[in-house]
Amino acid sequence: MDDEDINENLKFQHIDQQENVIKSMDGKTPFKEYDLNNDKDTPKAIKEFYDNEHFCKISGSIEVTKVTGQVDFRLRGETVAYGKFFKDAANKDKYEAQLNHKINKITFGDENMHADIVQTFGHVDNGQHTMFNMFHDDVGIVNHGHKIDPEDTVQDYFYFMKMVPHVFVDVIEQVEKTSYSYSLKHNKKAASNKNFASTQIILDYAPIKMIISKEMRPVGQFAINMCAIIGGVFIIFGLLNGMILRCCDKIKSN
Repeated sequence: MDDEDINENLKFQHIDQQENVIKSMDGKTPFKEYDLNNDKDTPKAIKEFYDNEHFCKISGSIEVTKVTGQVDFRLRGETVAYGKFFKDAANKDKYEAQLNHKINKITFGDENMHADIVQTFGHVDNGQHTMFNMFHDDVGIVNHGHKIDPEDTVQDYFYFMKMVPHVFVDVIEQVEKTSYSYSLKHNKKAASNKNFASTQIILDYAPIKMIISKEMRPVGQFAINMCAIIGGVFIIFGLLNGMILRCCDKIKSN
């Protein structure tokens, strides 16, 4: 996919500190108003963004192939517009670009299926197989590690995700759904070049597939299993009882 195809599935927004949307940009060329080679108008827009303490918000979906790879979000500090803006800035520390952030949600597969899968299979292994979003507040403290306040030094951020394909088979309703759960580790380190700070999501696919099925157990089979369990208990009890009686009789005879 080229840049235009990727951008078409994403929405870029400028938001304030209360997460109110200031401006939305989407389509194949969402940044057409911001010419990075323009050293007159675009530097003013960058300064206004910093002075108003706005943030960027990215949402949408992208296609990824089922091989090991990564998704990068990277600063463009080498552009003409940003270079001009930074050169003219009176207080350069105030205008240092960083990629500290908060991730609200990352899921894989058809998100429309997730609610149905959770409703049908959410009780399996305490919901371990239906944790489609590892950034959910109830799942972990991933978001607590990264502040929206500036870091002391510009950081590179790394997320390592290992995805496991799942097939959910509802034998009763004759329905099959597929999705992915993933494990998550994350880290950060000081950026080697603060003009090219990045957030990287490294993707790896597990060479296995989980199949989870739901089926109705016939009443007859359930009754047979229960009888087998009860019969086994009585047999064990009889063996223990006979052993204890023999021991008692031997003790009495002595």
